[in-house]
Amino acid sequence: MITHKFRRQSNCRLNLWVITSGLAINVVNLLAAIPSIPEADPARVGMWGHSMDGAVTMKALTIVGNNTALSGAGGRAAAEGSVPGSGAAEGQLLVRAAVLYSTVSADQADALARWGLGCFGDVIAGESRANCNSSDILPPGLPAELLRAFSKAASDPETLRLVSPIDHLNYVTAPVQIHYGTWDGAERSGTPPEWSIKLFNAFLEAEKPVKLVAYEGQRHSFIGEAWYQPKVEATVRFFDQYMKNAPPKADATNREALSAWTGCKLQRSEYYE
Repeated sequence: MITHKFRRQSNCRLNLWVITSGLAINVVNLLAAIPSIPEADPARVGMWGHSMDGAVTMKALTIVGNNTALSGAGGRAAAEGSVPGSGAAEGQLLVRAAVLYSTVSADQADALARWGLGCFGDVIAGESRANCNSSDILPPGLPAELLRAFSKAASDPETLRLVSPIDHLNYVTAPVQIHYGTWDGAERSGTPPEWSIKLFNAFLEAEKPVKLVAYEGQRHSFIGEAWYQPKVEATVRFFDQYMKNAPPKADATNREALSAWTGCKLQRSEYYE
């Protein structure tokens, strides 16, 4: 299971992030590298994302899902084969299941409307500001023409549609579970419940497997019993269902082929709501 919660909070060098693109690219590269990690099992890949990382997870799902235009995104390891009967096309790198927790909206326009264009300067300093959209980091000294281009793109509905996962759910192949607190969004840094509900309804409209779970009285980060029961338990059951019952751990001869395999494609009668 992949969680990229601490990637943006590390001491590594942070380059330009616009519309969470830098984070999404990092995650896709990590997915492509999984077959090269001896301790990892590429046959059982899941994703878990909280807050902004929920939005990044959604971007990754649309990039590495059933997207023929980006079928090479998984790199050489994913392109060398797929498991017959899996529903995965050759050259695709697929995720078996994903969990979103207090997620930022999958519609980029929502985040821009709530937080503005982005944080200017240091990411850590920026994240302490209530009026700063830390999903977009704009370093000091950025060329003026690039700033103008970003501002123009952020105000263009068609551009936002192109980069918003909610408009590309047809590419998602993994079942998704969404958790949110009914009091989230009361603070400006939180994510309104409407964002989770909006994504859930969009998944239903796209006829994709999805489950939405609300937690009464919980805010952006759950506390007390709601964190352990039922949230963690529900998450574990979900990953057990779609990952634990996957084929055995890949060995040296079939690792690359299994990295492109998924068993999560469901018939409509198996959708759960």
